[in-house]
Amino acid sequence: MKNVMARRLVIVLVSMGVLLGAVVAWNHIKAHFIAQFMAKNASMPQTVSTAVVRYSSWQPHLTSVGSLRAVHGVEVSPQVAG
Repeated sequence: MKNVMARRLVIVLVSMGVLLGAVVAWNHIKAHFIAQFMAKNASMPQTVSTAVVRYSSWQPHLTSVGSLRAVHGVEVSPQVAG
């Protein structure tokens, strides 16, 4: 009886060790593939345009016609009802 229990215990411990080793190996392999993919998939350099600076007069005000609408409004009455 003791031999059967000891053998089963060894089988369970070895199986758990193999399973734990497989999980650790999978995480390392996954991290390697992610790093390899990110190294290949580098973003292209961004294009920056420039302009020559010129002196010009500045308008201190601008005339326009338009309408405004409140985003968060409230209705105010001049007297209290009641």
